[in-house]
Amino acid sequence: MLRFSAACRGLTRIQANITSTESTTICAEPAGPNVSPDDPNHSITGVNYQLFSTYHPNASGSPEVLEQAERMLGFVIEQEVTHGTYNVTRAADVIQSLPEDMIPVYRTMAENYVLFDNWFCDVPGPTNPNRYARCHHVHRGVANVS
Repeated sequence: MLRFSAACRGLTRIQANITSTESTTICAEPAGPNVSPDDPNHSITGVNYQLFSTYHPNASGSPEVLEQAERMLGFVIEQEVTHGTYNVTRAADVIQSLPEDMIPVYRTMAENYVLFDNWFCDVPGPTNPNRYARCHHVHRGVANVS
């Protein structure tokens, strides 16, 4: 049976964010609600804050510098700002997952099929620009007509 791999670059099960209200550390846990009351901010600036803890990351650096700056520590603070809540439990829903017993079909598929721990998009933000890029075969501003 497959289990969580520590070799994955993604969530390490010790992932945490701090909050702006109390500087409390919030750890990701399988304790999320079935339906969260607040949708995360999918705008480009919202995603910038979630990934880089700033709305305007320094884009003049090399890809390696940007990758080091991408710490993914701004999710809870961005959630507090977007939804105007100081309820830490509610804001922390953004980094929680569902317990395995609530998603038996997904659990079975994860244990029996290949999963990927990295995903890539053309625009780190809303869905529609990425759909547009996908439909028009554009990547990094270059049209792929082959």
